[in-house]
Amino acid sequence: MYQNYITGQTTLSLNLDFSIPANHIASVISEFVDSIPNEVILEITSDTGRPAYHPAMMLKILLFAYSRRVFSGRKIERMLEENLPMMILADNKKISYHTINNFRSSDHANKVIKQCFVYFTSLLDEGLIRENAVFIDGTKIEADANKYTFVWKKAVEKYHAKLKEDVSALYDELINKEVVKAMAEEEVQTSQVLEILAQETEKEIEKISEEIFAGRNSYSKTDHDATFMHMKEDHMRNGQLKPGYNIQAATTNQYIVDFALFPNPTDFRTFEPFLDQMKSRGILDKFQNIVADAGYGSEYNYSILEENYSDKNYQIPYTQYEKEQTRKYKKDPSKVDNWYYNEEEDYYVDISGVRFNFKYYSQRKDRSTGMVRNFKIYEADEFQLTEELTQLAKTKTGRQRQIHYNPNWQYLKEKAKETLQSKEGKRIYGCRKSDVEPIFGHMKSVFGMRRTHLRGKKSRNGCRYHVHDDESEKIWSQQEGKAFEFSFQKQKTQEFTKNNEFLCFYIRAKNLVSSQTR
Repeated sequence: MYQNYITGQTTLSLNLDFSIPANHIASVISEFVDSIPNEVILEITSDTGRPAYHPAMMLKILLFAYSRRVFSGRKIERMLEENLPMMILADNKKISYHTINNFRSSDHANKVIKQCFVYFTSLLDEGLIRENAVFIDGTKIEADANKYTFVWKKAVEKYHAKLKEDVSALYDELINKEVVKAMAEEEVQTSQVLEILAQETEKEIEKISEEIFAGRNSYSKTDHDATFMHMKEDHMRNGQLKPGYNIQAATTNQYIVDFALFPNPTDFRTFEPFLDQMKSRGILDKFQNIVADAGYGSEYNYSILEENYSDKNYQIPYTQYEKEQTRKYKKDPSKVDNWYYNEEEDYYVDISGVRFNFKYYSQRKDRSTGMVRNFKIYEADEFQLTEELTQLAKTKTGRQRQIHYNPNWQYLKEKAKETLQSKEGKRIYGCRKSDVEPIFGHMKSVFGMRRTHLRGKKSRNGCRYHVHDDESEKIWSQQEGKAFEFSFQKQKTQEFTKNNEFLCFYIRAKNLVSSQTR
């Protein structure tokens, strides 16, 4: 016997209302968005015209769609017609994909999602901090741009002369709109003014070029904010450069407390602006230790930590830290660290017996950071104890061998080494891989976030939806099979604000998890 299954005929439905389980992820998202204060989620709109959809509803359907790995505006529109939890979140409204795309790329949505991170950090006071440390790491994702629309800065500079000849082709676009309008018609007809126009055009081209490159060596024509960089997903196995972004995330106890999107392919150049962002939002005040991998260890970053964050401890190895701990390195006769050094007379003696005396000071300016680095130059004596040593004191070209020693860098390295080799430093740094690394694996493997779905600075909005879905997914997965209990408990002190209501569902859910797992 089978149950009746007849389609295409009119039937009387006894279920007059739709509902979803209390432990469904849609319920988590709904409770989360409903707890956001109206002062944050609402904006001033026009009194005329058709009323806009409520931002809370739009935020709910976007977060739920991203949790289901649906990113296309048209597919989200289809979910509103076919998916029951989506229909409940949208109050059974039909929303066009144009409206969906316009909302998620709007400045207001960007402001709301960004403010969520500021509020979210307040839950760290509830005992969720791991080892009193914030763990920082980065990963690269592809941009929503064509792979073959690259523009290289060196190529632009090389063919700059040819670009001057193409000024006439850009006349209508640049001159008529920017320069000619400010001049009288009779002035434009003279040859002298035409030369002025050519100079102004060249200045405009250089200005636009500098604004687009912004210190980078490349950009994409279809996404000017994306930079061409190496990706781990190299399907062609030829080291192909692809337009992409560098996502920097700060976590504790596998909760993302802040993140940022940078066009820089390397991590060490993103460290300073990312710390400044967390400091401005008051996030760093909750942590005593800053933990990152060797990609952030450099003299410039160490100096920034010593000058601006002297009250913090940092567990960040430098590039050669692991290599210096090996037996091979400690026995390598070419390494200056293994040579004899006389501190009183300030000279080095290598393994062969060649003596290097201090000669002069030198300075170098880093092109990428602008930092001035001070060096002590040691040079091998022209006359050594034996003729054989005299020959060993020279290079293959016949010049005297030199050593470039950086006292500041050596001091910073020794301090970082001492911290990392301490018992507490080993324990804290050992938590890094299990804290921040799973975040990127979850975003890429579970949510399928391997490239952005918006272009330019708007791509940050899409990343923020992914991050918030990541937090909601954790709470939901830990509570799956159990009913949620959201109680918004107000503080008894006068310091209570509506921001704390916005955080209560996170704190309450976390407390439930910890109590039920005991």
